[in-house]
Amino acid sequence: MGNAFRGDDGVGVYLASLLGSMPSVQLLNAGQTPENIVDEVVRLAPKRMIFLDAAQFGAAAGEVRVIPISRIEERTLSTHQIPLSVVARLIEDSIPTQDFLYWEFKRKPWP
Repeated sequence: MGNAFRGDDGVGVYLASLLGSMPSVQLLNAGQTPENIVDEVVRLAPKRMIFLDAAQFGAAAGEVRVIPISRIEERTLSTHQIPLSVVARLIEDSIPTQDFLYWEFKRKPWP
């Protein structure tokens, strides 16, 4: 997730491009609108799913935290159109995903 034209907001897109060469990994680039990939995720019915995203949280720039999708906060300030918690619930209500994680990468503050 993210926007590669907004500096470190594109970390998810960048990491996905690196993982794309792995034959056992299927990637979907949600960009700034993760709600647009819900139908495709449900169709693919993955057993494991990871959101990669840049975020503002109490850590140094570049730090990573991995949290269960159930603990994603419903943020009102976001570059996404719909909160990730809502997108996650839409997916979880449709398919029995075994592992569903959110990897947040601490981004630099916007100027």
